Amino acid sequence: MKFKRTDKLVLSILESNPDTRSSDALLYLEVIERIGRGNSQKPINEILLGLEALGLPCFETVRRTRQKIQAERDDLKADERVQDFRSEREEEFRRHFGTKCHDE
Repeated sequence: MKFKRTDKLVLSILESNPDTRSSDALLYLEVIERIGRGNSQKPINEILLGLEALGLPCFETVRRTRQKIQAERDDLKADERVQDFRSEREEEFRRHFGTKCHDE
């Protein structure tokens, strides 16, 4: 199952590279490196437009997977500054859209 593979991959990256806990861009770059093996050297438009052909999950899947893992594992949380920023953005989102986020 594709989602199980993404879960395992993101967990492995978060465990092995603490910098990815605070940066979705860095996390996604690691995903590309591990799955794509060399695809990170391609132009970004080729990567983003060819995700399926390259066997890459979409950015949002990786972000949500990171969010889920970090909600369950305190040892893999982002640094405090990033956690504060993400909390502020979530509150802003809720005020703007008048809804509760479904990822938590």
